[in-house]
Amino acid sequence: LAPRHQTTVSLSNAIGPAVIELKETIWSPYIDKDLANVTHELSGWQTTDLNIRTLGMTDWEIRGGILNLFDRSRELTYGYPEEQRRFYLSALRFF
Repeated sequence: LAPRHQTTVSLSNAIGPAVIELKETIWSPYIDKDLANVTHELSGWQTTDLNIRTLGMTDWEIRGGILNLFDRSRELTYGYPEEQRRFYLSALRFF
């Protein structure tokens, strides 16, 4: 499944050793079929994500953020609501 159109706008700013990014993504409506092979048009949706990552660390990178910051509801497959707001944090070590 894929929307007909997707638009993403992002703003980022480096503050000291970190980059803060605010990203807005808008998906257009799209078509899905249920188990009885009936076609349904699912509505479009939009999300705002807030991400933070480190800069300038030679062998480490730390990332964190909130996906779907404003907790907008969405349905990616007919009859199955998706998780809404999600938080993440990761630490990567490069060898």
